[in-house]
Amino acid sequence: MRRAQISVFILTGLMILLAVGIFVIMQKQYTISEQSANQKAVEQYIQSCFEPTAYDAVYLAGLQGGYLQSEDSIDNPAREQYYYYYYKDISPNLTSIYENMQRYSMNHTLKCISSSAVLYNFSIDEDSASLDVSSSETETLFTLHLPVTITEQNHVLTLNTFTATVPASLEKQYAIARQITDTIAASDPLVCMTCLQEIAESQNVFLSIAEYEELSEDYILTDPSMILYDAPVVFIFKIHPAEDYDISAYFEKESPLTLGPLTYNATIGEKFSLNVNTEEFLQHVVPQFIAEPEYNLTFADFTPLFDINPVLGTITFTPAEEQKGTHSILLKIEDNHGNVEYTTLELVIA
Repeated sequence: MRRAQISVFILTGLMILLAVGIFVIMQKQYTISEQSANQKAVEQYIQSCFEPTAYDAVYLAGLQGGYLQSEDSIDNPAREQYYYYYYKDISPNLTSIYENMQRYSMNHTLKCISSSAVLYNFSIDEDSASLDVSSSETETLFTLHLPVTITEQNHVLTLNTFTATVPASLEKQYAIARQITDTIAASDPLVCMTCLQEIAESQNVFLSIAEYEELSEDYILTDPSMILYDAPVVFIFKIHPAEDYDISAYFEKESPLTLGPLTYNATIGEKFSLNVNTEEFLQHVVPQFIAEPEYNLTFADFTPLFDINPVLGTITFTPAEEQKGTHSILLKIEDNHGNVEYTTLELVIA
């Protein structure tokens, strides 16, 4: 009888242990499931911020010939994308275009994430963030390395890598733009327009040319094989040929100025300021403006480094590490009588 009672007690204990074990396992599975749901929600939110910026970067870089800044807006493409300017090839290289796309996508992704409406607790390590861009003939891959820590009910999860594939690439159109620029540079002012059309058509890309201003033209490359935002991908860059350029028509001079560009130095991480609306600068560039002091001048720049104040002629910006090097800056000066002068200055960032 006593043995039977002991057996009952043992059996009951085993059943209790089994029930506890099942409960613990179910709790763990529920916790893991809940954690996975939290992780997935955060991951989807960050991806929803990141992927659109990748698409916008490719689209906007194409509209601006690769001249893209991190703060640019997809609603207002405004960069002056000169590739050739009066006997000078000033086109960007493909590496710098990718770097511009990286900065653009990173900047807008972090801005989007900072306005997070996700209810879960997560933090990001912006200082360790990086973004890589690579491409093939048909697509562009963005890889974002962004350490993300998710905290939920004393559990910590991490995310790190996000990817976005844009079904379009600027490599082919950029290569054609370079061929066109090289051809113009080699023959200007006697440019064979049929030859330029043949360069594009040989790659199944359409070339159209639209007048931008009196002395410049927009070269528009359209690739029907790639569609972005329900439209063929375009690549636009500007050409300023020497063919119709005659400074004497503006200032009644016998020949263009032959003075070399002024050189200025800037330091990475330190504020750089320059006022080009001064007698010292203008006398070096366009003495006619000094001789007519009643002229009201306006200024424009053709560089992604900074934006000149159009009225004051002041340049103010803080150079970043990736801007290190020597830059040839193209400036436009116009008076209230419609006279226009273009000049360059050398900016050395170290």
